[in-house]
Amino acid sequence: MTVVIAQIRNEEILVLADTKVQDRQETGPDTMPGRLKIVTLGHRFTVAFAGAADPAHLAVKEAAKLVALKQFEHAIECLKSWSNKHDIDFITASHQPRARLCRIRRGVALDIPDICSIGDTSPFHSQVEAARISTEDGPLRQSNLRSRFIDRLLTNKNLGDVIGGFPTAVEATSAGHRYLTCSGFYTYKFPTMKSGQEIHQSVEEVYSGEGHFQLSVMPIIKSDIPVMGVCLLQARTGYVYSPLLRPSGRSIKLLDRTEWEGYETEMYRTLQKAMDEEVETLSRMFPKQFVITEKTQADRI
Repeated sequence: MTVVIAQIRNEEILVLADTKVQDRQETGPDTMPGRLKIVTLGHRFTVAFAGAADPAHLAVKEAAKLVALKQFEHAIECLKSWSNKHDIDFITASHQPRARLCRIRRGVALDIPDICSIGDTSPFHSQVEAARISTEDGPLRQSNLRSRFIDRLLTNKNLGDVIGGFPTAVEATSAGHRYLTCSGFYTYKFPTMKSGQEIHQSVEEVYSGEGHFQLSVMPIIKSDIPVMGVCLLQARTGYVYSPLLRPSGRSIKLLDRTEWEGYETEMYRTLQKAMDEEVETLSRMFPKQFVITEKTQADRI
C-alpha cells in the first residue's frame, strides 16, 4: 500500500507520495529505496499509484507508451483497465491543455475539483480536510499540506506499517511537471544500554533529536522527465529513481571512505552524475517523449 495526495487549484496541481512498498506477495516491506510512485510521463501528464506495486509498474509503462503518442484519453482508459483487474488505484495530473486532476478507483475515473487521496490515507485525514477548506493563496508547493506531509514522513509518527520511506512531490503546471526538492533530518535518540539489556522507548523519546540522519531529495532541472535522486550523507549512499527503466530505486555509493563530513559537495556531484546518466538513457530510448536540449545540458554543467 502507500499514500498519495493530490490537490488542484486553478491551473496548478500538487501531488505528494511516500516511497515505501509492501505488496501482499512480498516477504516484507521495502522502505529504502522503495519505489517512486509519482511518475511524470512527459507531455504534461503525470500518474501516481497506490496498491500492488508490480502490476502498477507495468500499467504505468503501458500508459507511458500512449502518452508518447499524445493519446491521453487512451492512457486513462489503460489505467482504468489495470485498476479494474488489479488492486491498484491511480491519480493522474495533466495539462492537455487545461489542468485536470483525475482519480481512478476500481476501474472508474472521476475528475476531482479540489483534493483527493488514494492508499492508506487515514494518518493524513486532518491535513487533507484542512487543505480542502484552506484559504491559502500562495503556490501549492509552499502550502501547509506539503510541509506537514514532509514532517510526518520524516518523523514517522503514527503512520502504521504501510506508509514510510521518503517524501516525494511533483508540481504540475502548464509550464511543466517537475519533481520538487526536499531537505530534512530523520532524528533519533539512542539510550544508554548494558549488554543483554532490553529497553523500550516512546516515540517522543526516539525523536528527541540528539542524533540526526540528513536526507536530501534531489530532482533534475528539466521538467517532465521521470528521474529523481535521494542523498543520505551520513550513509554515504544515494538512490536514483527512474521508474520507466526499473521498478525500484538504484543504490549509488557516493563516497569510498568512512568519514563523510567535508565531502558533501563531492557526494552531491556523484549523485547528480548518476541522475544525468539516467536522463540521457531515457532520452535515447524515448527521443520524442523526453527531449534533452543543449541549453538543459549546459544548465546542468
